[in-house]
Amino acid sequence: MMLREDEDSLVCDFAETYHILDFRSLPAKLAATLAAGLSDNSRIKRHFSGMACTTETLLLALIADVQNLSLWSKSKPGSPKPESLADKFLGNLGKEADTVSVTAEEFDRIRQELLKGGEQNG
Repeated sequence: MMLREDEDSLVCDFAETYHILDFRSLPAKLAATLAAGLSDNSRIKRHFSGMACTTETLLLALIADVQNLSLWSKSKPGSPKPESLADKFLGNLGKEADTVSVTAEEFDRIRQELLKGGEQNG
């Protein structure tokens, strides 16, 4: 299925991760095992999850967004709101973002889940 969906990403992931340039020369079972073992930040797994960037890149974009909003909140009234980098990575261009309200506990839980995902992939 991975091969049919995005062969180029799979070729690049095998070359980058395993230094295998011709994965078709491998036994099918081994190639499938290695494909399943690719990190969540691999091109092919990001393709299937719909992520345009790595978790780390998304977290950095969110940090930049918070910083930009903080600076914007101190700017002159009427200044245009900064565009969200995270929305660009998530493909939300042209859409008005919904306001999300979470408690401090929910924020910490979500943050820990995202950080755990990054540690498992690094």
